[in-house]
Amino acid sequence: MKEKEFIQYIGDYRVHDGVIKEIIEIEESVEVLIKSLDNELFKLIFNGVKEIKANKAKGRMN
Repeated sequence: MKEKEFIQYIGDYRVHDGVIKEIIEIEESVEVLIKSLDNELFKLIFNGVKEIKANKAKGRMN
């Protein structure tokens, strides 16, 4: 396998470096609460979700 060169992260570093605090499933929507290193709380909402695959995501850094 050929090693690829790292380009950059996409998106806000506060979300990327944050910790998942909660994952809330409501019908076909999922809310993910992320706490940044600066103690800011972000809520990401995903609509039309059919399936979630997660392995002990709560408490993990993104």
